Amino acid sequence: MGAAFALLLDSLYPDAFDRIVLFYGGSGADLAESKAKFQAHYGENDDWEPLEKVKQMQSVNARIYTYPNVAHWFFESDRPEHYRADAAALAWDRTLQFLHP
Repeated sequence: MGAAFALLLDSLYPDAFDRIVLFYGGSGADLAESKAKFQAHYGENDDWEPLEKVKQMQSVNARIYTYPNVAHWFFESDRPEHYRADAAALAWDRTLQFLHP
């Protein structure tokens, strides 16, 4: 739900955000009209966020990362059936670099 709220807030307050990070949510959103820069993280095996929709999000202001052999919730350590430490660590490193260039 966090990605949906981030996208909603960006649409309501277009000048409020410089950078937005999405974790496996909001696929298919049109980010091209936003003033913010986006980074998004998705598992290639995500049943909730089809790769076709994820790829549609790529735009000048968006960097979309996909992680092989992971599904939805790969970043959630409290969901051991989905958590993937290697993908989560890489996504976190990328997020920090994006937010603190």
